Amino acid sequence: PWQIPDEPSQFEYAALFAALGRVPRAGDFDPALDRRLADSLLRARFYERLTGATPNPPPATMEQARAAFFMPSQLGADPPLYFGLAALAISALPGRPIEAQLLAVRLLGVVWLPGAALCAYCAGRQLAAGARGPALAAGLLVALQPMFVFVGVGAGDEGSEEHT
Repeated sequence: PWQIPDEPSQFEYAALFAALGRVPRAGDFDPALDRRLADSLLRARFYERLTGATPNPPPATMEQARAAFFMPSQLGADPPLYFGLAALAISALPGRPIEAQLLAVRLLGVVWLPGAALCAYCAGRQLAAGARGPALAAGLLVALQPMFVFVGVGAGDEGSEEHT
C-alpha cells in the first residue's frame, strides 16, 4: 500500500468524504482516520521505501507525516466526483482495515483503465476513418503504457487528470 504518487492524501480525501457524508473542505479533520492512516504508513514501511529510513520519532499523525515527507493535502484542491465514488467503496467496508479499504478504492482504477483504453480505441476509429489497425494501436498504446497503468490503479483521480 501507499506506493502510488499522492495515494495517502487522496485516500484521506475519499475517506473523509465517506466519514463526513459530504465533500470535505480544507481544514476538515477526523482524528481516528488520521491516526489509522499514519499507522498504516508505518506498517507499510512508507518512509523506508521512499527515504531509506523511518523518521525518529515515527509520525503518529498525518500532520507529522507531512512534516517528514512532502505530501500535500488534497482537501479542497481536487474536484470531488471521483472521491465521492471512492467514498462509496470505503463506506462499503466499515470497520475493515484501512489497507482493505485502499484495495477497494484501487479496484475503481482497475475498472477505469479498460474504459480509457476503449475511449482511445474509439477516438482512433474516428480519426482513422474507421480503420481498425490504427484504432487498435491507439487503444493498446493507452492500455500498455506502464506509468498510466501504475498511476491509474492507485487510490486517486490521477488517471483522469490532464497531466497523465
